Amino acid sequence: IILSSEVYQSWDILPQLLDLEIHLLGPYLSAGSRSSIKISFVPVSSADTLDVEALFPPGTAFDRATISHAHRDPVDEEEGGGADWGLSILASHTIAAKIAFTDMKLEPGRRVEITLENVKLASMGGQTIFTFTTYAGSDISMGNMRDEKVAF
Repeated sequence: IILSSEVYQSWDILPQLLDLEIHLLGPYLSAGSRSSIKISFVPVSSADTLDVEALFPPGTAFDRATISHAHRDPVDEEEGGGADWGLSILASHTIAAKIAFTDMKLEPGRRVEITLENVKLASMGGQTIFTFTTYAGSDISMGNMRDEKVAF
């Protein structure tokens, strides 16, 4: 008697990004203004691209955002204090409430810190809810997802 011949795969379970922090740096903190934010996290899986989406409140915009600082913890003493590296904004995936960074070279357990300037804060004000997803390569598709943090 054959009880089972195959298992049906329903969905992949993705690891969550660790120690995720988002800080509003200013100088402008009021609703509807343009300001700076700092994002830091520790990836669980190797990845190349980070996609950040502001889910709520509506009106947060990354369309004119620029990277003012990018840092990652050094692998060893030879690398020094974790100098900036060749991180860039993936323009084709940057729309109003969404921004993607490529050439991240994320490594498991190695803290990453990115500071963005000229981020438009939602005119509604209040706490912003984000979703973060990392991908292998620069192709942002379901099959390439590595880590995520949903509705943070």
